[in-house]
Amino acid sequence: MNKTYIDILMYSDHRYRNFLNSEQAKCYEDIFHISCEYVTEKDLAEIGRKHSTVKKCIFFSNDEPHWYDKGASVSLQFNKFMELCRQHQIFNVDFYVPCFSDMHRDAFKIMNNNYFNWNFITYDVDLISFGDNSAVSLLDKNFDRDDLQLEQIKYKFLHMNRTHRMHRQLFSKFLIQKNMFAENCVAINLENNLNADVQTSPIENVYPGCINVDQNDDWPMNKSLAELWRDTKLSQHSNPDIDQLYWQSHYDFIEKAGFYIVSETVFHHPYPHFTEKMTSALLSGRPFIVIGPSGSLRTLKSKGYKTFDNVVDESYDGITDPSSRMEVIFKIVEELNNRPLDQIKQNVSQSRDRVMHNRRLTLDRLKRFKKSFNQDQEESKHVSNK
Repeated sequence: MNKTYIDILMYSDHRYRNFLNSEQAKCYEDIFHISCEYVTEKDLAEIGRKHSTVKKCIFFSNDEPHWYDKGASVSLQFNKFMELCRQHQIFNVDFYVPCFSDMHRDAFKIMNNNYFNWNFITYDVDLISFGDNSAVSLLDKNFDRDDLQLEQIKYKFLHMNRTHRMHRQLFSKFLIQKNMFAENCVAINLENNLNADVQTSPIENVYPGCINVDQNDDWPMNKSLAELWRDTKLSQHSNPDIDQLYWQSHYDFIEKAGFYIVSETVFHHPYPHFTEKMTSALLSGRPFIVIGPSGSLRTLKSKGYKTFDNVVDESYDGITDPSSRMEVIFKIVEELNNRPLDQIKQNVSQSRDRVMHNRRLTLDRLKRFKKSFNQDQEESKHVSNK
């Protein structure tokens, strides 16, 4: 198993240990931890055989975005999990699901209407994703400086497309059609990235993990986007300033661009889902635009972060139709690209208070995480040495 997924497990396990020290956990006699990505039927069978005088509690970690069929409010993963719980006679249980803000909210409303005395409950977390682990190293590099590095800016925006998602390929085709990729800090990748070692869980195995780069895997596009998808061919491109250190939460070359266009893992999705890509933007010292689900900016603001309606039109965040939202993002980026570079630098300067607020808030949360994580590791060593 590669280091990325070891980090996922360590982060998931740490969240569980924090939960064990919470007030909620004190209400239960039996507490279990399972991961959506790694749970086995053996794990569920053991939980089903365990009886207690009070309700069981299961801490249900899930780090990857769930798959939703068209029109569905409950994901395939949750449906499969509930089916497995019925098969293994797991009833009278509270399920605590780590969530960043209102993830899974609508699904929980439906899932909590059941005859098995199941209660799905949000366990609120401050860190965006497991990828934040890669940002912890920044705490040892005096990264809390407030210099905007305006003299470094030579590109108007940054956008990176590595693993295939339809919205990423669509945006890349837009950049190619408008001839905006070569003059900016852009990477367009055509490779598939199948991590076979992740596909171990009976919950996760309900859908394939690898999607061909030419496959329309998401929503039925409107006429304009469908024509863009059909008529514009993707081509590999990587700005020479972009390094190959994937899965990181900060890159030195970010400072060479004025705006950060974040292409998140999901776009047509029932709730915002953030990864290390969003952490990267929050640490970047740059204003950002999010190619993600409707309500992404609203969710960030609810968690204390600031966005950039002072320098860009953020109305796209409230548009629920994915085609319309994407087209508005296209217009915003095209207008951004038409600004002189000096104006781009001025926009960054105008956003100083906001970008520094985001960086400090993220670093503060990372510091608390690092302190808690280190304490957790020391306690684990102490117990294992007894």
